[in-house]
Amino acid sequence: MTQPTLRSRRTRTMRAASGTVSIITLALVMGACSAPTNQSTDGGAGASAEPVYLQVSDKAYYATTDDMAAAAEIVVLGEVVRVEPGETDAPGAPAGEDSFTQMALYTVKVIEALKGDPGNSIVVWREGFEVSGKEVRPIAFQGILPNEVGDQVLWFLEPAVGNPGVWEQVSLDGVLEVKDGLIFSELDRDGGLADQLRGKPVDEVLGTLRTLTREP
Repeated sequence: MTQPTLRSRRTRTMRAASGTVSIITLALVMGACSAPTNQSTDGGAGASAEPVYLQVSDKAYYATTDDMAAAAEIVVLGEVVRVEPGETDAPGAPAGEDSFTQMALYTVKVIEALKGDPGNSIVVWREGFEVSGKEVRPIAFQGILPNEVGDQVLWFLEPAVGNPGVWEQVSLDGVLEVKDGLIFSELDRDGGLADQLRGKPVDEVLGTLRTLTREP
């Protein structure tokens, strides 16, 4: 598979994300690469540093919408309204440590709950940044870059292990962005649900989900 070309977060147009090995979903944004790792944002500024592209093994793979909806505890169409830095991969890791991964916490306004009863807003997390000294770079898992404030995303979520009240995606296919009324994904993998749904009208996908998740 061709290695993705490195590019600034600001050049992105249509994309959608999904989950990795026990990571969050979600959505996120950072300031300039020199921004402090404890900074949060309600705005839409993009990261200026080049992303770090990682190829990872997905924690789960679903071939159909039905399968992934069944695996998720909640299915939500939501908008990212806030992005905050979360814990690091080494608890208490200092900002000056050579290199570590930092989680990102997304506050998501629920537009429509297609499965479950999450309330008006939820918090979703996933691995978001590689921090090396004062440099902060967004992480792109299988080509999927972090989301930004204002993004609308279709989320297939399960409770985050060891983090009550926080959700994470069930799969890399389980976070699908909505752009111009269409589903889109940058997942760098052929086949699977993201590949099937990419480019489909969001109303069509939501209609299918409403049918699948409707209480008997």
